[in-house]
Amino acid sequence: MSKPANRRDTWRNLVRMMLEARTPALDQDILHRRQAELQDRFVRIDAELAEAQARRDRALARLPADRRDGWLSAVITAIAITLGDQRGRSTILPEDQTLPFPRAANGVFLHPELPATTRAASAIARASSPEGRIKLVLDDTGAQPRVLLTILPLAPDAAPPVLLAIPANQAQSPVEIDAEIIPDPAGLRLRYEASLPPGTYDLVLGHPRERHHDTAL
Repeated sequence: MSKPANRRDTWRNLVRMMLEARTPALDQDILHRRQAELQDRFVRIDAELAEAQARRDRALARLPADRRDGWLSAVITAIAITLGDQRGRSTILPEDQTLPFPRAANGVFLHPELPATTRAASAIARASSPEGRIKLVLDDTGAQPRVLLTILPLAPDAAPPVLLAIPANQAQSPVEIDAEIIPDPAGLRLRYEASLPPGTYDLVLGHPRERHHDTAL
């Protein structure tokens, strides 16, 4: 699956190819103006990406040294969220707001689920992987919002991944969350739970203790 940075590059190259074709129907002044506007946009995209990479690296620098390379080599998934300070205020943020992490060959994207039909459940934000094996719940119905993530099933010979929560507030430190392994009729189930202060976070699932992450979940 392509990485967000690769998607930007693909779009950028496609637009450049179209402009360089110099379609005769376009006035040259209009063409040059559009080229300049797009170049300005490319510069802004590059600056935003560099800023996001710097924020990611500052967060990882606060982890033990032997864990940083593992997070940067490849991850299973990453998603940006906001935990609300009131019931029903937690949200899944757009994919392009997620910090840039390289994806493993078996990496996936988590997508928001449609709200539930019952009033109580509809106040809880949810996301899942396309095949439904990874599920994320943002529960802000209690005194402090919680992140709940489950993986089902876990392959018997696979090492449980770690969930990393990176706060946008740089006064807070990133938190690594280990899984609780629960027997399930369909196989071993992993459950991650953490109560976190309201705010924006990047949640990253990966294997920081390993250098290669092509093992199956």
